[in-house]
Amino acid sequence: MTLIEDRPDGRLQRGVSAGTRAQLLLVALLAAGGVWLTFRVLVASARGQRLDQAVMVESMQAAPAEVSRLQHLLDIVSVPSIAMALGVFTVVAVRRARPDLAVGAAVTVIGANVTTQLLKVLLERPDIGLGANNSFPSGHVTVVSSLAAAAFLVTPRRVQPVVAAAGLSAAVVAAVGTLALGWHRPSDIAGAGLVVLGWAAAVSAVLPGRCADRDGVSRRTVVA
Repeated sequence: MTLIEDRPDGRLQRGVSAGTRAQLLLVALLAAGGVWLTFRVLVASARGQRLDQAVMVESMQAAPAEVSRLQHLLDIVSVPSIAMALGVFTVVAVRRARPDLAVGAAVTVIGANVTTQLLKVLLERPDIGLGANNSFPSGHVTVVSSLAAAAFLVTPRRVQPVVAAAGLSAAVVAAVGTLALGWHRPSDIAGAGLVVLGWAAAVSAVLPGRCADRDGVSRRTVVA
């Protein structure tokens, strides 16, 4: 079966197919597996820890002095800023008559960040002399990346390329900043990205099969 949309302009638009949903769920599962694999290879093993640490140290040494300014941007990441962003996303989704997207955005952000914090507590970093405090995954990168994913989810399709570019840029800045400042190792950044990818894909898979490029209410029909 294929989902069909009656758009406000009278044209029909295909919705999310069962095949697409299956692909999104597969991406979510692969992302979850990627989180586990990243931890096992780069955090749980002595060789992985040494490599991870070496990359962070080299990044810190190679970073220009101006990179310290990124700390001011990273300091913006906080619970109030997350709540404010979710409020904006809700307004955008409601104005598009898509409250389901507001819910999806909230689930993506909250789910990803709760997962990251739980992993920080539940996972143990073996002590080989490089520090035993678990920093996997990065909380800062998770926040920025999840907000970028949520913004992409609630915006109309015509502006999604711009939102995607802006979100990716913000995520890269957060990743580079936390690495160059010595806050996180590459494994922490990769783990955060995979956590967000998993939640974004899972949420997109279960959202109603309606298109993201319309504004206003449309009627959904099913054809064989």
